Amino acid sequence: MTINYSFDESDLLSWYRYYYRSAAYASHRRTRYIASWTGIYFGVAIVASLCFQTWPTTAAAVMIATVLSATTRFSYDRQMESALKEQAAASRSNNNYGPHQLTITDDYLQEVTPVTDTRIKWRGITTVAVDDGHIFVVVMDRSALVVSNKSYAGSVPFADLPSVIEEQWRRKSATS
Repeated sequence: MTINYSFDESDLLSWYRYYYRSAAYASHRRTRYIASWTGIYFGVAIVASLCFQTWPTTAAAVMIATVLSATTRFSYDRQMESALKEQAAASRSNNNYGPHQLTITDDYLQEVTPVTDTRIKWRGITTVAVDDGHIFVVVMDRSALVVSNKSYAGSVPFADLPSVIEEQWRRKSATS
């Protein structure tokens, strides 16, 4: 079975977002960042309340610390999104933008792009994931084949493609 689709910077950015969200280190890093800043905000609130020793000052300091703590996650997410966009824009993958063709065979997946012709044996695949209108066929080297719904053309409906790939992957991985 052969499918055709195109790949552009927005697809690369979707892959970066998915990979970042699914990586355990990213979740831990985000949690540490938010917890650290929350501790700093409330530490400053405690110092302010001890210095001024009035209920209005304490209440205001706690309210400000709470608001800042609540907005810290949005600030962090904005920073990460900006970093991922910069990474996608600066990527060397831009030579790879354009039409792609994915062929699913009994022995491997073959992706033909403007600059590569790659065969990936089924045992080289680690995950098949769907996110934000994309199918990510994740390979052992942490790269992925990224199939976008926006430009997909194939004999199988886009919604069914992940199960087709997963079925073949599980069947062939079990026998290899």
